[in-house]
Amino acid sequence: MGAMHFEVDIARAADGVWAYLADPSHEADWQDGVVSSWYEPTGAIGVGTLKHKVRRTPFVKQSFR
Repeated sequence: MGAMHFEVDIARAADGVWAYLADPSHEADWQDGVVSSWYEPTGAIGVGTLKHKVRRTPFVKQSFR
């Protein structure tokens, strides 16, 4: 299989784009099958922060952590 390359031009500042991608409330906007996503504990991300995600699969909803 050959290499693949994708490129997208976004008319926004890079820090705003990364903030959007890091916000779990927007994850379903850009990842198929995501039902919900959140960090525990809430607030700043740091050592010990857990990322939770629920995905819809063909048969069930699966939780990931």
